[in-house]
Amino acid sequence: MKTAIITLIMAVTTLYAVPAFTGERVFTQSSGESFKGNIKGDEWTHWIESNKGAVVMYNARTKNYEYATIRIEKGVEILVPSGRKLGIINTNKSLASSQNEVTKEDLARLSRNARKRHPHH
Repeated sequence: MKTAIITLIMAVTTLYAVPAFTGERVFTQSSGESFKGNIKGDEWTHWIESNKGAVVMYNARTKNYEYATIRIEKGVEILVPSGRKLGIINTNKSLASSQNEVTKEDLARLSRNARKRHPHH
């Protein structure tokens, strides 16, 4: 009986540690245009990285994938959709850079800070 309970606890604990699908996926805008990208992040901070390197988030209100930006809410930096739809035709790196691109350093800082706020994980 003890073995069954321990096995069940280990199985449930393992379920919480399952990473997101890390392969390339196709994401479709409300207009029908699509782009390829990968889901990135952890349980506190997550985003999509387009195949051109842009950091993107889905905006449920507009039903579009938008460039991500960092906003401060209640003194905490969070990653949010910017309101600027990802340009499917013009998704080159220079366009993303000209629009206050979120950097890998920004993403690492956000994840690091989130882990500090949730030390029990």
